[in-house]
Amino acid sequence: MVDNKVLQDSQPEALRFLRARFGDEVAFRFIERFIGREFVISSPASINTSADASEIIEAFGADVLNVIHAEYHYVPFRVPTARAFRYEFYARQGLSTKEIAPRLGISLRQTYHIASQYKKRRAAKFQKWKQEAEQ
Repeated sequence: MVDNKVLQDSQPEALRFLRARFGDEVAFRFIERFIGREFVISSPASINTSADASEIIEAFGADVLNVIHAEYHYVPFRVPTARAFRYEFYARQGLSTKEIAPRLGISLRQTYHIASQYKKRRAAKFQKWKQEAEQ
């Protein structure tokens, strides 16, 4: 699970919501499927009639849609790009930065920048664990 403070603070509210309610794996899959899309589920009736709602139900089930509706009814729910979060998932799967860049939809140079931030966060986390172990 990706749980460091720096990444948490830089996340948009929608990403924090998805991770808190569904966990990292489902949040990652949801973002990959609907990246950049905006959903407005204004009423319980629109859950049954909306094409967007049907698409979410088809991909993730009615439970996911109901949780989103409960939190974001009458308010647009925009699915974030969450590049740093997605980078971490791909990196943990063993993909290289060069392989990750097209999946994030950004240049290799931008991906190297995200990679350096990721490595700094990992190093800081390791130092914290090391200090806690020594105490």
